[in-house]
Amino acid sequence: MIRCIYVSRMRCLVLATFILVIAASTGVAQPIGEVESIGFNNVYRPGCWTPMVVRIKPNGALSGTYQLQIKQRDLDNDVAVFTRNITLTGSEGGGRDQRFWMYFIPQPVGRGLPSARDGASLKDVQELIEVYLCNESGKQITQLPITAVPDSVDPPSTDGRRGVRLVIAVNDGGSRVAWAEYSDGLTDRNALLGVLEDVVFISLRTRDLPENVLAYDAVDAILWLDADPAALKADGGAREQAIDTYIRAGGHLVISQPANWQPTLAFGPLLPVELKGVTDRPDPEPLRTLAKAPVQGRRERPLGAGWNAIKGPFRVAIATPKQNALVDEWMTLTDVPGRHPFIARQVVGCGAVTWVAQDLGDPALTSLAKTGWLNVWDHVFGWQNDPVAGRSILQEDKDRYPAAAAVDLGKTLTVFEDKTKVGLFITLAVVFFILYWLLAGPGLYLFLASRNRAQYSWFAYAGAAVVATLLTVLIVKLVLRGPPRLDHLTVVRGSNDASGVVRSRFGVYIPRDGDQKLEVAQPAEAGGVSAISALPLHPAHLLDEIDSAGKLSYTVPVRDAVSADRASMTVPYRSTLKQFESRWTGKVDGRIQGIVQVSPDIPGNLDGRLTNGTGRDLFDVYIAYKIPTGGRWQNWMLYLPSWKDGITIDLQRERTGDRGEANGRPAARIVGIDGAIPGGTINLIGEIGRDWRDFWVPDLRAGTQMGDALWDDKFGRPRRAMPMLTMFDAIQPAYADATRGRIEFQRKGARHMSLSPALAAGALVVVAEAIDAPQPIGIEVEGDIVPGNGRIVYQFVLPTIRKAEEAPVPSPGTPGEG
Repeated sequence: MIRCIYVSRMRCLVLATFILVIAASTGVAQPIGEVESIGFNNVYRPGCWTPMVVRIKPNGALSGTYQLQIKQRDLDNDVAVFTRNITLTGSEGGGRDQRFWMYFIPQPVGRGLPSARDGASLKDVQELIEVYLCNESGKQITQLPITAVPDSVDPPSTDGRRGVRLVIAVNDGGSRVAWAEYSDGLTDRNALLGVLEDVVFISLRTRDLPENVLAYDAVDAILWLDADPAALKADGGAREQAIDTYIRAGGHLVISQPANWQPTLAFGPLLPVELKGVTDRPDPEPLRTLAKAPVQGRRERPLGAGWNAIKGPFRVAIATPKQNALVDEWMTLTDVPGRHPFIARQVVGCGAVTWVAQDLGDPALTSLAKTGWLNVWDHVFGWQNDPVAGRSILQEDKDRYPAAAAVDLGKTLTVFEDKTKVGLFITLAVVFFILYWLLAGPGLYLFLASRNRAQYSWFAYAGAAVVATLLTVLIVKLVLRGPPRLDHLTVVRGSNDASGVVRSRFGVYIPRDGDQKLEVAQPAEAGGVSAISALPLHPAHLLDEIDSAGKLSYTVPVRDAVSADRASMTVPYRSTLKQFESRWTGKVDGRIQGIVQVSPDIPGNLDGRLTNGTGRDLFDVYIAYKIPTGGRWQNWMLYLPSWKDGITIDLQRERTGDRGEANGRPAARIVGIDGAIPGGTINLIGEIGRDWRDFWVPDLRAGTQMGDALWDDKFGRPRRAMPMLTMFDAIQPAYADATRGRIEFQRKGARHMSLSPALAAGALVVVAEAIDAPQPIGIEVEGDIVPGNGRIVYQFVLPTIRKAEEAPVPSPGTPGEG
């Protein structure tokens, strides 16, 4: 008997020990990790989708599916949990550390995330960004520590500072970009004058590029240096697809040709030229000539001695432009007859690819030539600056570009709330307060006093309060009944091949409590990314914050390009209005179509017909195009007050009027001259950088009397923000003179509006608005489409026909010239 009891106890002890060992080993065999960077090398932009690199160590765990979570607060202080599933190779696969991309929207509340430039500590960042590694079902395994403080290039408070362009420089070799003049301007605004925005170059290797187009939300351009584009095809080609989608959605890729030219052929149809080979030249032309003169051709600046000290040979590529390419700069060579493209551009979807025949990061150039690169980058990227930096700054430059207040154009993209509902609730509250006061106060007292029952007034007061409360709840329930209501501001962007992107900011009022499923009504096309998320509002635009922390949380799935299902998420509601953003990529049905010839040899420089096939009457129509004038390129813009749906317009007639016809339409007038302003009945014309800028500046400047200003013209006409944001790079910096003060143009949360790369590549860019229109793609709430009502901004990129000989003459190219 005793022996049996002993054996039983031993068995129980062994079993318990086994269970404890299994539990302990299970606890130990869990992955661990950390957050390596937020943004690109810890540089990020508020109000944008932001990439994050997470390093995970299997730590003895087996291979499997895990989940990354990032918690951020939305506009209502509710918790948005961004989630993405990852596949981890465990210990049986070698147990090596693995890196994963994660994407999220930085919170707008509390003035946004901490930034290194504001002196934030790692503890500050840890408190506001919670990152977790979870199992496949979403149960948290461990919180991932953040290892560095990120730096914001677009902080909420700028004190009149310029905006910042973010350029990703892809470099696997020995290229060294010269951007010291820009970095000086970032630390001291007086060290760099005459530029529309500052520039930050972030150097990345090909393998460190993100795998989702959402990551490029904050990026103004990608500069491809000494790197092999074939490497983008690794790991299923997600990086290649992300860059291609970024370009076609309106982005800009600049390819700086390395000496080893054959790998560049892997770009294939993206290249605007047919590469033939490379050759040597003894001098740094035409680069040296570009370095001396700004794009505007206003005045040349003396170069440092480094440019003359540079010794060749210099390797440049030989190529011929493709049929649909625009050559911005030509060069001549001593050993190859004819002229050859040095800077060539090509429209790709709604964006553009620029090719430069030389490695602009060649250490043989950048190690000695330290100045003049501001002008070079302006020519390459198509920025219309008049830069002057360092010792070249004179007193006349300081007088021309004094310190100024800033006007933020991005505020016009915020969604307006349902003022009707708000007004109704306020009116209802006021009426009930008055009635309740009259009833519970003097009304009941006088009534009881007239019947000698004044002693019961306190009981009657309490009873009236209960009845009033119940009646208020009943009436509010009746008022809150009804279907969901949606207000939106949607940007529909398309190109001639019908592909496009629809980006919608919308507020949804749902008159019920509980979880509500929101879904984009259409799936994205193959390779495109469809997404729905909390509104990525810039912290500078959140004027009124909710004081208390939100108690509700919801999941924001981060979808990959291979996801074929419709974008959706489930959000908890409290009979309130919440704001979101949706993105959709696919074939745009309602479009503006046509092909236009652009040439100084035809009347008005424009010839062709455009058809409004959007299905909507359009207002404030701006048509921008690029023409060669006086040996340099200029960007012009034609304004039409309105454009009826289905109507085909003759651009030459809209520009020059009805010549020879009695009482015909007059020619378009120069904007701002003798009261010629948008919003009337006449067409207007003007050079974007000069005429249109000078028209926009006075009203914008008037808003800066008390310092920096938020410009919001969504409730008025004529619109200024939409054409300015669309053609932003074509605008020249504002300067001060006897009649005009100076301002800085900012575009917080609105950089995605720019179609400047396509304009620089020679496309015809059209931007127009439709009002009181339903959301074009459709948003479903619990399976039912809520069409909503709001504004649609149409942006279309259309091809142009040009003559090759119309391009400016070649830059000097033989030894001793320039």
